[in-house]
Amino acid sequence: MICTDTEYSYMGAVIRVVVESPSKEICNEVEEASSKGYEGVVDLFKRHGGCKIVSELPLKILSSDENIIVVLEPINFIAKAFWGEAVKKIKSMC
Repeated sequence: MICTDTEYSYMGAVIRVVVESPSKEICNEVEEASSKGYEGVVDLFKRHGGCKIVSELPLKILSSDENIIVVLEPINFIAKAFWGEAVKKIKSMC
C-alpha cells in the first residue's frame, strides 16, 4: 500500500518521495513520524530495526524488518546537483 506519494521542495531542490508499507497501521506510523521531521523518521526506522540502502538513484531505503520502503528521486537540477550529499547523509543514518 502506498502511504505517501508527494514532492517536497527544500531551498529550491525538489524531490519525489514515495513511501510504501503492507499495512495501514504502519502508514499511520509513517505519517506521525513525518510530522516530527527528520528525527521522527530516524526514530521510526530504529523502531523497525534500522534501515538499509537498496539503491542510490533513485534512493531506495528499506527498513530492516522490510515493512517500510522509501523511494526518493531528485526532480530538478538543484536536487540532482546535491544528490550525492543527500545519499551520504542517509547512509550515515542507516
